[in-house]
Amino acid sequence: MENNTETFSTPVNALTGKAYQGSNVPELIGAMIEGGYSDPRFFTYRQAIEMGRVVKKGQKAAARVTRWFPVDEKKSEKAKPVMEGKKARQGRMGSKSWAVFNYEQTEVLAEKAA
Repeated sequence: MENNTETFSTPVNALTGKAYQGSNVPELIGAMIEGGYSDPRFFTYRQAIEMGRVVKKGQKAAARVTRWFPVDEKKSEKAKPVMEGKKARQGRMGSKSWAVFNYEQTEVLAEKAA
């Protein structure tokens, strides 16, 4: 029996070149498998425009990525411990998520192609 296991590069942000981390990695690798993408680069719609690319007509976001961040304690009176043990600190965590597209779902902007 053959081993048909494909290997995927760690997904990266196409604009910044930074590797995605945490739960975003399996989410994006899953999107690569599902969409049949071999390119590990992902970006938001705005980032694609910034890079001189546009999402191809009819394409849907490949996945959603989430970034977690501490909520400013000074703005929150309901501050509570985020973790237990040595790393315990006061505060709450917030998150923001973005729809991302794989590089293969985009093409060069018409004005950039000329």
